[in-house]
Amino acid sequence: MNKSVQMLQERYEEAIKQYNFFDFNFWNDPLDIERFYPAPGKFEAIEQIRKVCTAGVLMTNGASKTVDPGIGNGRLVELLNPADNVFGALIVTPDPQFSGPAFEEYIERMTKAGVVALRLYPKRFYHSLSDTVCGEFYEILESYNMPLIISHVETSWDGIE
Repeated sequence: MNKSVQMLQERYEEAIKQYNFFDFNFWNDPLDIERFYPAPGKFEAIEQIRKVCTAGVLMTNGASKTVDPGIGNGRLVELLNPADNVFGALIVTPDPQFSGPAFEEYIERMTKAGVVALRLYPKRFYHSLSDTVCGEFYEILESYNMPLIISHVETSWDGIE
């Protein structure tokens, strides 16, 4: 490695340590989808996290968005390790069959496993963010002090209000 590249890498590593970066948008892709590169398993994913020198990550499983939230969230829990600063963000969709005590029990179980945030994709999963549709989600998340993450391409300011 030439000296200028090595010097830049050392400066980068020092900056990472100094600023204690936390990646809140780390995605782990499903293991069963064909791709040009191998998808990482639990230990490989954590090793990738360490390579970029982040202090920790908020991980979401790609299958939650591309296949089914329940499948992806189940795979996500296997990868979480709060002791290593690897936390989870669930993706959920409003569903009358999955509300009230059932949803709260699910959040309780996931919180114990290391989930600390929830993501909503209203455009992708065709639902409103209104209180009528998501109000119960909001109340339960607030009771757990759980942040809600909504991608800017999934809604508008009018949709959030």
